Amino acid sequence: MKNLIRFLAYRLGMMGVFWILAGSCATPPGSELTAAVTIQVSDGWAGSRGLVFDPAPPLTALIVLLDGDGPGTAGFSSLEAAGGSVELALATGDWVFSARALDTDGVEILSGSASARVESASGATVSIALCPIAGLGTISLLYTVPPEAPTSAKWQCVLSDADGLPVRVWDDDISVGGRILADIPAGYFTLAARLLDDALLLSGSTDLVRVLRGLSSSVTVSLAVPAAQTGIGLVFDYLSPFAVGASQVSRAAVRGYPLRVRASGPAGAVYRWSSLGSVLAEGSVVDISTTGLPGLGRLDLSVFSGSAAGAAELAFELEEPALRAGHSLYATVTSAEEPGSQVLARPAMLSASADGSVLGIGSDGTASKAEIWRADAVSGELVPKSAAAIRIGGSARKATQIAVAPAGDYLAAANSESGWIWVAPVDGNGMLGTPVELVGGSSGLETLGYVRGLAFSPDSSRLYALSNADRAVYAFSRSSEAWTLAFRSSLDAFPCGTLSVLKALAINQDGSALALAAAGSDAIIILDVGSSALTWRGQARLSDGFSGLDYPQALAFSPDGARLAVACKDSASIMLFDSFVIETASSTLYNAGNGFSGVPLALTFTGDGAAIGIGVADGLVVLRLPAGLEPASFGRFDAADTPALATPLGLAFADDAFYAASPDGAALVIVGKPAP
Repeated sequence: MKNLIRFLAYRLGMMGVFWILAGSCATPPGSELTAAVTIQVSDGWAGSRGLVFDPAPPLTALIVLLDGDGPGTAGFSSLEAAGGSVELALATGDWVFSARALDTDGVEILSGSASARVESASGATVSIALCPIAGLGTISLLYTVPPEAPTSAKWQCVLSDADGLPVRVWDDDISVGGRILADIPAGYFTLAARLLDDALLLSGSTDLVRVLRGLSSSVTVSLAVPAAQTGIGLVFDYLSPFAVGASQVSRAAVRGYPLRVRASGPAGAVYRWSSLGSVLAEGSVVDISTTGLPGLGRLDLSVFSGSAAGAAELAFELEEPALRAGHSLYATVTSAEEPGSQVLARPAMLSASADGSVLGIGSDGTASKAEIWRADAVSGELVPKSAAAIRIGGSARKATQIAVAPAGDYLAAANSESGWIWVAPVDGNGMLGTPVELVGGSSGLETLGYVRGLAFSPDSSRLYALSNADRAVYAFSRSSEAWTLAFRSSLDAFPCGTLSVLKALAINQDGSALALAAAGSDAIIILDVGSSALTWRGQARLSDGFSGLDYPQALAFSPDGARLAVACKDSASIMLFDSFVIETASSTLYNAGNGFSGVPLALTFTGDGAAIGIGVADGLVVLRLPAGLEPASFGRFDAADTPALATPLGLAFADDAFYAASPDGAALVIVGKPAP
């Protein structure tokens, strides 16, 4: 060291940051350039009431040694200690500063260093964080137990290092007042303490402890035994937050669903999440399993960054919705929760990609908008990404149906009482591109009208449209971003003959078959898809003995394409058909006789095909299909669960949950399958 300046001792009081300012310096021969420099020395135990513990150790008086090595022979020659800011003239160039803190007995306990370049115009501001010096220290642990704690309870404690490895593990009877932990390496640790009565966890918590060389760090643990299910944890006599924070980023905190949380703080730090003294996860953004968590409690966050550490906590309260048919209400999403949405004022139509990663939403009204939702990078929840007004010929239009391509890369919209189709590309970020208009009455589309169904092929190379005006299916092919008519198949030419009131169109998982519903004819038909035409596969009709097939108005293929679900309005029933032998295979009928109730408006399968979501006039019904020895079961979610389910219209399965759109309720309702 070229120069060593020993400072006189001074009081820190309750300050966590103190200022050390030199008064003059030497400059190298031939150099007369100096600039103003401020040196700030702060405790790496930021926010912990400075270098003060309560009640011990009494670190209120320290001696701080500061070294400054500059260009050539430049160094400090004197200093002033002050509680404010005093500028110091230092030689311009590169400097290295180091600081050491000694207690009143001369024991060196903290150190830190920093480098800076002093510029002639701007000078420099230097920050040095003081951190523990290697050595051994002691923890003096004191237990405080309230009278209501049972005398049979025991303490179970673990002291872990920054890597999460246990340094000390011990148990104490509740009658023990405390414990001395000697020969603990200086540094930062997490102390997890749990109070158990036999195998019953009464309470617990995790917090940070700092150990300094040659000193004893006092930690007092106070326990509040919670009332049933409240989950109040331990309270330490001091908190020591580094510059970190903890927040909930998942849309809701609901029993059975992951609780996603995020820590803010320095990059590259170790973030460790605990509850009731047990480590749950590690990372800056993590999913916490809510299974086993108390209904009301807190998460303790410990953070280790280099030679510094900190802590934060996050209180939570879990919702406990009713479980029906293996499903439960997760969230109701309004424009208040998603202010960036342009459709949540009146969401009416829903459609999702095959994998559920892309959700399309269409708004109700004379000037409809279409919006794409994809997963947020942090929360993992589906959120609005882009929206577009549906316009044909420059005029706003009302859409009555939308369709997202199975691959999630296109969105189409149409009106059941008009002859136009609106198609827009969707990029990988969920951004809608320039739309294409297909309009009935134009060349080649002279008879297209009353579009009642839309379906994309799995590779998005084809778009199929069901036209009620001329009882035909139109197949459009895509070349780049242009869509042109590939062929038109008239339904009158098939064995079904003339059909009336066409209502719905669906495509199977590999694009080899189309199903359509003719509500006025009480019939459904399945057609095989070819490159230039559709061919006949089969049909089912009420008149052919398929009881319940009365006014079919919604269709959905199972994910494997083996089954076709049909929603029938006038019989208020759901039917399941074998999609390969529809004319001869028996159907399974669900109606009021075996538990189903309500007039079905829409339906969709779960991603694994194990259940069907059914939108009814006054709610959402989940039908869990028979599996092995398990019979079918129904779960109804309605206005008693959330007012938005009083009048749902649209329905889709996305992000492993059912999404129901309620225009009158101005909301999306999410019903998922919680973990056991």
